[in-house]
Amino acid sequence: MNTLKTKQSHITALEVRAASTATDSKPSPHNAHNVAMVRWLKGVPVDKKTIEMLVFHEFTLDSLLHLACRDDLQYCGIKGGILCRLWAAISKQRESLPSPVKEDREHTIL
Repeated sequence: MNTLKTKQSHITALEVRAASTATDSKPSPHNAHNVAMVRWLKGVPVDKKTIEMLVFHEFTLDSLLHLACRDDLQYCGIKGGILCRLWAAISKQRESLPSPVKEDREHTIL
C-alpha cells in the first residue's frame, strides 16, 4: 500500500511539472519576436483577442507582412471587420515595402 502512495505522489509531481512546463512554453506577447508585431497590430488597430490569436499561432511581424495570406488570418479565427482592417493594413504595408525580387530590365524576344 505504501508503494502505491509513493507512485501516486510521483505521478502527481510529474503532472504538476508537465503543466508548469506547458504554461512556461506558451507564446507570450512579451517575447522579443512578438513585441514589434504587437506594436504594429495596436497601430492598425486590432483588438486584444486578435493579437492573442496571432501570437498563439506564432506569427511574427515579418511572417505577417511577407508570408501570410488572407486565408491564414481566417484560419486563425479572425473574422469580419477586423479581418478586413488587418488585411488592408497588411496589403498597404506590402505595397510600401521594396520588392525583394529585382526585375530584369531587358526584354527577351521569344
